[in-house]
Amino acid sequence: MEKAYDRVEWGVFLEILRGMGFGERWRSWIFWCRSSAHFSVLLKGSPVGFFNASRRLRLGDPLSPSLYKINAECFSFLLNRVENEGYFNEFQVANSDIQISRLQYVDGTLIFCEVEPLQVSNIARFLDICEATLSPKVNFHKSSMVGISCDGGVTEELTSIMGYKVGSFLVTYLGLPISDSRLSIAVWDIMLERVQAKLDL
Repeated sequence: MEKAYDRVEWGVFLEILRGMGFGERWRSWIFWCRSSAHFSVLLKGSPVGFFNASRRLRLGDPLSPSLYKINAECFSFLLNRVENEGYFNEFQVANSDIQISRLQYVDGTLIFCEVEPLQVSNIARFLDICEATLSPKVNFHKSSMVGISCDGGVTEELTSIMGYKVGSFLVTYLGLPISDSRLSIAVWDIMLERVQAKLDL
């Protein structure tokens, strides 16, 4: 997903804050932060004029991370509702009782479902609705669909529904490898080297 401060629909966002129990004074402060952002252009080293930002919140603004967390929380709530109403089913991990529908952290989201065109279509419609309301736009350059224990032709068919590229294992999520089989010792060696490098800083 693209960051929330790239595509903020403020009317919807303020309603989300109200629904989450934020008071009128707090919401008015947020609205003030949104409406007070102005920019100027340097011309030959001197600022010339001021103009309003179209989204009114800029990258690097201290408010941006909190804004995205609230949007992500709402996205997660709506995805739970779509799942509970039977529009898609959780993925059943083989040889276990584990069922999983998603992994979500900041702007990285993995959604799992069964190999059914209707379920994939429902997820696609859900993402379209979220983009029109919450505005977490899908980053197609970083998005892909990966089939787990299913035929490559089936994966390509389902991918055409979403408009993503076909991916394959290994998949990297938050810097960690994800596979449909046991990870090799070589992959674990790379992970250990990365951890050791962090500890040596």
